[in-house]
Amino acid sequence: MTDAPCRQPSRLRLALQDLLEGTSHWWLWGRLGWQDILLRYRGSVLGPLWITLSMTLTVLSLAFLYSRLFHISLDHFLPFLCLGYLAWGLISGIIGETCTVFIAYSSVIKQTKIPFTSHVLRSIWRNYLIFFHNLVAYVLVALYFGIWPGWGILLSLLSLFLIFVNGMWIGLLLGLLAARFRDVPPIIGSLLQFAFFVTPIMWEPQLLEEGARGYLWLNPFYPFVSTFRGPLIGEMPDVRMWMIIGAVTVIGWALTVCVFARVRGRISYWI
Repeated sequence: MTDAPCRQPSRLRLALQDLLEGTSHWWLWGRLGWQDILLRYRGSVLGPLWITLSMTLTVLSLAFLYSRLFHISLDHFLPFLCLGYLAWGLISGIIGETCTVFIAYSSVIKQTKIPFTSHVLRSIWRNYLIFFHNLVAYVLVALYFGIWPGWGILLSLLSLFLIFVNGMWIGLLLGLLAARFRDVPPIIGSLLQFAFFVTPIMWEPQLLEEGARGYLWLNPFYPFVSTFRGPLIGEMPDVRMWMIIGAVTVIGWALTVCVFARVRGRISYWI
């Protein structure tokens, strides 16, 4: 009588195991993300603060220009623009970098057995570190204009957490698509450039005609930017924005888990 052959774990189980292990190894991707920042600015006096300085100068220049063009008070428009620019930098940075995450770390993937999710989280965490450096610009603006958001900070923190959660499925999905189809990164880059101009970053939604504002709800970036920015400038986000974010999160994760479970074993061959 022979022993029954061991059943191979299902692809869905392996995918979920990858997600759980990758997320739980926070000490690994957290340290690697921080190491990426140190290596990128090794030998620099200001380090990542160079990005903060560049962003601050850009925001100040655009704020002075557009406040004159749109006839908007600078004490309102500067915080609006600064926070929108911060949120967009975080979101576009996550999407742009995680899109090529498996290609960039191909040598590591082929040599060591690390969950694919850890590579995505490493890239996301690196963008959050840059975001927290850039947040100094808003703190200075808030101090200058005497802005205190109060309990609105909690809603902005919730928005940052939801951006993180969505960044995970976006990174996994785009990362494996880019590993298979190398045309994906330039396509995503072009779409991000287009999305920047149609998302209320440098302009306020109130400037649109009443009928045209409805199209904003078709922009998936709009709720994420607004739920982070609004509470910090005293504007509570519409409940519909949180509902859209919830729907995007659930649908995005469901789609990603299905695709990831199906092609996870092929990623190493594609890169």
